[in-house]
Amino acid sequence: MTPANWIALAAIAATVVVAAVTQHFSWKLRQRDDEQFEKRQRRDDEVREQAQQREDQLRYRHREDKPHIEFAIDCRVHGETLQDYLVEFILTAQNRGLFDWRFKAIVLRVRGIERGHPLSFWPGNEPRLRFPITVMDDAAVIPRNLNFIFVEPGVKQIITYVTKIPSRVDYILAHVSFEYDEHTPHSTEKVFRLSSLSDPT
Repeated sequence: MTPANWIALAAIAATVVVAAVTQHFSWKLRQRDDEQFEKRQRRDDEVREQAQQREDQLRYRHREDKPHIEFAIDCRVHGETLQDYLVEFILTAQNRGLFDWRFKAIVLRVRGIERGHPLSFWPGNEPRLRFPITVMDDAAVIPRNLNFIFVEPGVKQIITYVTKIPSRVDYILAHVSFEYDEHTPHSTEKVFRLSSLSDPT
């Protein structure tokens, strides 16, 4: 081979070596960049996971996914006809939480004390007062054609229930249960004197 051929071969070999070394370093750089990217990704994932855990703990402590609803019951007597009062129960559910809640059932129970009868304690539950007469037992407030009543966050929902109660009943204890499902009812109750609520005629 002539010296020119040797020089040409050496140039080709040098080019191949330079290309191989460049390729090797380029691969090393990419590998290092990939490793650094994976480390950053793992670190970011850990930071996000820790932040999510803190948020979940705060949500659990603040019970954000639990009902924050205030319940109330009121009663109006719109008058007396023959032997009965026309009575309207006003049920209020005010949602102060972050989620809407659906009530599958609202159950109203009313017990009473007749006019002129003495007040007595509930046997076995003294000193709670006894209301011996069953006026209404498990009355379904939600109409049968509805599956549920919902209350959106920030909304004060008013539900009325109109019925009649014998005018011989003077005091009543009204108890209402708001049921999300059969295991989680919330309830409230209140005493009313019907004769004092009756509209004067």
